[in-house]
Amino acid sequence: KGFSLSLPSAAQFTGTSGFITFDFENPTGSTVELNVFAGGASVSPNKFSLAPRTAGKRTVAVNDVNRNATVFFSASAGQREFLQKSVVVTARPAQSAPIPAPNPPAGTSPPPAGNGIGSAFAAGLAILGQGTVLAGILILGAIAALVLFRFATEPQKQNGQ
Repeated sequence: KGFSLSLPSAAQFTGTSGFITFDFENPTGSTVELNVFAGGASVSPNKFSLAPRTAGKRTVAVNDVNRNATVFFSASAGQREFLQKSVVVTARPAQSAPIPAPNPPAGTSPPPAGNGIGSAFAAGLAILGQGTVLAGILILGAIAALVLFRFATEPQKQNGQ
């Protein structure tokens, strides 16, 4: 029994890229070199070394398919090519699906549209989250208290001198 390569005769991609998976069995005592190339596309990887007395599954990425392409698989041992197979690839254009806006939770109303500094401040608070907003408010309150305390004690110092 010799080397066998099992792959689909055709593949259909959505968009310009996709994958072709193939099965192989190499019961021989020789390493088989499998070269992969394409007319009308690019492939990666483009060469496999399949060790003696092994079997498995491999995947090839096919890119830049315009509409149709043919991917060729060529097996050789030593300098002798002994098997060539191909897969016809057809590419369908990818359809862009609209992404719907998330629905607000039940019982809530959408925020009113605003202009200017207030709406920018509100947007900033919305991004921060509740824990960060609370910490920011506490820090601003502490700064305001220190400023008020400083101004409240400053006139007393001037009168006392």
